[in-house]
Amino acid sequence: MTVNKDKLTIGIFCGIIYMGLIFNLILPNRRFSTFENRMLQQRPKITRKALISGKLRDEVEDYVADQFVARDFWIDLKSKIEISIGKNENNGIYFGKDGFLLEKFERPSEEILDKNIESILQFSKKSFKDILLLLVPNSVAIYKDKLPNYAAPYPQEKILEYIEGRTKDSLKFVDVYDSLLENKKDYIFYKTDHHWTTEGAYYGYRSFMETEGLTPIPLEDFNKEAVSSNFFGSYYSKARQSRKTGDTIEIFTPENPVKTIVDYKDENKKTHSIYELNHLEEKDKYAMFLDGNHGLLTITTDIDSDKNLLIIKDSFANGMIPFLTSHYKTIHVIDPRYYNLSLEKYIKENHIDTILILYNVSGFTTDTSLSKIKL
Repeated sequence: MTVNKDKLTIGIFCGIIYMGLIFNLILPNRRFSTFENRMLQQRPKITRKALISGKLRDEVEDYVADQFVARDFWIDLKSKIEISIGKNENNGIYFGKDGFLLEKFERPSEEILDKNIESILQFSKKSFKDILLLLVPNSVAIYKDKLPNYAAPYPQEKILEYIEGRTKDSLKFVDVYDSLLENKKDYIFYKTDHHWTTEGAYYGYRSFMETEGLTPIPLEDFNKEAVSSNFFGSYYSKARQSRKTGDTIEIFTPENPVKTIVDYKDENKKTHSIYELNHLEEKDKYAMFLDGNHGLLTITTDIDSDKNLLIIKDSFANGMIPFLTSHYKTIHVIDPRYYNLSLEKYIKENHIDTILILYNVSGFTTDTSLSKIKL
């Protein structure tokens, strides 16, 4: 009798797995996970090179895991089990003190890190422009006092020191780590999301301006407006920790606001605002900054200047760019993850004066699209 029950249990389990695989083949692939706030692995291309190197095997494993039917349900179930047995983290997110969710940041791949640094160094040698590199430490590097007991993430300051040492002779390295650390008592990082808040982005803007020898607008000269108080971000989605209080998203407007025209090149769409407030009705509320991520967009302002700024970036730049509109006539924004045209040609055709490369540390150490910036 017991043997039959065991066989039945095994049969049901195998049936679930089998049906899941069948549904994976039938259902269309998802490109983006709103809950995890990341792109999902698509069906791999089978090539001889990928097969020999082992890359195909890794991509197939990621594809099956990312596209498995009801993936969000299984992640949610796992989270509830982890929390119920008293674990201090889930899905790579620590349950920190005072409501903080913090990334379980691990030692990065030296291969990817060095490849990205080398791409930037090659880029700096060929572009003949004023180039700055701003790497934003993640909240786990600033709020170590909020980590749960026995948590030991890899120190991001070591990575920042290493990158600065490798690049300081080729470009301007913008140090924002010390500024964020000095102002950690303020609301500079979301508790449920991986991004910095608008105030955190202000300190990035201030550090950039000071590195360029320019004068930033004082923080007290901005009017602050809370546009949402129920933002539950990417860390919340990964950890699946039950909570009632979300984060607050703010807009900082200078006393003398500038007029802007935002041209989303990939969508052939133009707007007169750097904010798309319709996203506040969605889960990914951070997308209200510049309508999320795009391969290429330009911002033209009405200020009396002829300066052209190119920003090569990840999503952390979206919250900082509004501050820069008070200082540049045109801001060109390129996200290498979605931009596949010639960067060299674009720089020449648009008479770029200054180039800012802006990434968060976690993203910089894992993003393989940065190799595209080599001219």
